[in-house]
Amino acid sequence: MKKYILSLCTFIFLCTVNAQINNYKITYRHCFQYDTTLKLRDTLGFQAILLGNSVESNYSFAKAFSNVTNEKTFDEILKDKQAGTFKVKTGNSSDSIGNNVYCNRTTDSIYVREKMINEYVVTEEMKPKINWIITGEKMKIKEYSCIKATTYFRGRHYKAWFTTDVAIVAAPWKFYGLPGLLMLIEDDKMQVKIYVEKIEFPVKETVPRFVESGKKITLEKYFTFRNEEFIRNSIAIQTMLDNQDNMQAIINSGEARPVVKMKGAPYSIEIRLD
Repeated sequence: MKKYILSLCTFIFLCTVNAQINNYKITYRHCFQYDTTLKLRDTLGFQAILLGNSVESNYSFAKAFSNVTNEKTFDEILKDKQAGTFKVKTGNSSDSIGNNVYCNRTTDSIYVREKMINEYVVTEEMKPKINWIITGEKMKIKEYSCIKATTYFRGRHYKAWFTTDVAIVAAPWKFYGLPGLLMLIEDDKMQVKIYVEKIEFPVKETVPRFVESGKKITLEKYFTFRNEEFIRNSIAIQTMLDNQDNMQAIINSGEARPVVKMKGAPYSIEIRLD
């Protein structure tokens, strides 16, 4: 009996060591345009880290959007009558855990923690079955030969490029199902773009466990919750703008108009001078 227990412990230890040896770390740039009337700029995005192996993976993008360059205070914009942006604090700041998409490949379960405006929410779903169409088109990304694939997934048409040059089958966010490492994916509206910046394999870093810290909601409720929260905070910001006498006077004169832009948390308010 003791010999059996010892053998079992040895087997578990070797499996754990083997999984750690085969861990990969992929650094992505995760760009997303919240305003559907605008096209994406690569400067708006997160640095994202995908850590995983054949058993599990964790895709995290905890950092806020990049800061806007040439940012001014509200008073400076009005005084100089030059276009610029200033920040308005609304909602809670990101925490040390951040956004996570954890995939258990044994059960094909996905656990997601995502920051809304005022709080984090946690959802659970089965790994989606994406209908990828693999074409014969090829392109070089960095030093890797990549193959093009297309799909329609959750309201968007995507084109993706993946490579089989490395012994890694993985993808950021929920874009599973390709027979290789996803190097680049973007939608046809130019509002979503995720691309590889760095590939590290093997690495000693372990895959972070999923932290269920946040409000648990269903996937169906998630979309309604996100839209409702966005509307509530947009109204709050507009009310704040309307209460600024100086700004309102300039807006009424036709010299300037405020535009609310989401840059993660907090918001950025852009003053456009005509």
